[in-house]
Amino acid sequence: MLNFGRLMLKKLFILLSFSIAMAFVEAAVVVYLRQLYYPGGFAFPLRQIPQNILTVELGREFVPWVAPVLAPILVALAMTVIGTIAIYKIGKGTILEVSKFDWLLAFVAALSIFISFVWDFPRMTKQELPSPYHWEFLMLGEFMIFGAFFHILKQARQKS
Repeated sequence: MLNFGRLMLKKLFILLSFSIAMAFVEAAVVVYLRQLYYPGGFAFPLRQIPQNILTVELGREFVPWVAPVLAPILVALAMTVIGTIAIYKIGKGTILEVSKFDWLLAFVAALSIFISFVWDFPRMTKQELPSPYHWEFLMLGEFMIFGAFFHILKQARQKS
């Protein structure tokens, strides 16, 4: 069991290091784009980005989101907490079984969070001001994902 713990810590360290590195790359891209296209500060109406840059940016973001920075931070924090607890439980010999209900709840939760991120994208493409962020969709998704995870933990059993 001790070797498992060291191996898991090593993997977590590598994963954490990679995550931090990718976060810095993402932050650098955002800083560069803002400096190139909004040197005086971010304001509406949005400046038109050249098509070749826009194509790359849409590919990089996949689905452009319009949300306060706090929203993805809360999602990342929830994923970190759930992942850490799951890794700890599995390392202690717990079997976590995910039911169809749990998968469905997690899917609906992810969809709710996704909707909160992209709700105002159509308005942004029309150069309109965004509406207030829909925190209710984000919070609903967060509550559902934690509900699914707690249900999984409740159904957990120890290895024989």
